[in-house]
Amino acid sequence: MRYECVVSKHLSPAVGHVKLSELSAARLQALYRSKLDSGLSTSTVLSIHTVASGALKQATRWGMVLQNVASLTTKPQIKKSEVEPLSLADVKLLLGAAEAEGHRLLALYALAVATGLRHGELLGLRWEDVNIEESGGRVRVKKPLVRTRAKRDGGKGYDFDDPKTKRSRAVSFGLGTAKALRKHRARQNEERLRFGPAYEETGLVFTEEWGGLLPMWKSLRLLHGLASRAGIEKHFGFRELRHTAATLSFAQGARGKEVQEMLGHASIRQTMDTYTDLIPTIQEQAAKRLDSALFR
Repeated sequence: MRYECVVSKHLSPAVGHVKLSELSAARLQALYRSKLDSGLSTSTVLSIHTVASGALKQATRWGMVLQNVASLTTKPQIKKSEVEPLSLADVKLLLGAAEAEGHRLLALYALAVATGLRHGELLGLRWEDVNIEESGGRVRVKKPLVRTRAKRDGGKGYDFDDPKTKRSRAVSFGLGTAKALRKHRARQNEERLRFGPAYEETGLVFTEEWGGLLPMWKSLRLLHGLASRAGIEKHFGFRELRHTAATLSFAQGARGKEVQEMLGHASIRQTMDTYTDLIPTIQEQAAKRLDSALFR
């Protein structure tokens, strides 16, 4: 969540009226507790703490307050979530259903499970960032789509930001995904002709039929609808598709460093910690392949 959104949605309404000299650790702790009790995610509440702490740290440097009271609070701890990827069979069901019904976002779902890109990274892709070749291709993540201040507060709702790692990264994909992207580009060109002057030129790969930005909520709703029609009982979103890309890559023999670069993790430790439950299975598969090579 972006800082401006944290301030406008959470900090300003709760403590914006409080003088800095009167802001206490107890008041901030109560704010965290109330946000958690209201159903807000731990990661979002942690963002609230991070923004408050950063602002008060700067205020301390400037002599506006004597102490950063946020540093006296107990910040929310994010519990490690269990990775729940789709099985290979479910992925085939999903993509097969999309192809059978001519779903206009087939390429979006194919690219998601082929590259592990985040939801916002997928929707922020522009055609200039995509290189499609005969046997595959590559995408470069530059400006992911992110949620910003709500429209009712005078904002656009979405904007393009720098990648989480603060640098672009290139991720490769194979032949099947390349074919899906070619069909998607052809379909987009047909839509451009159909809408004529009303078509909005954004340069984005995944858009509304009329060319405008495809909202995150809508792409997720369409994914859920497709999964239901495909007969997949598991409830999932783009986060699970990202995990699926990683787990399937590991299952196919990818090394930790390769998966780290694909996902855009800041360190190999983050990758291995996230998928630590898979390591025994990966090692077992590697041992069997080695044994087969040695004694066949």
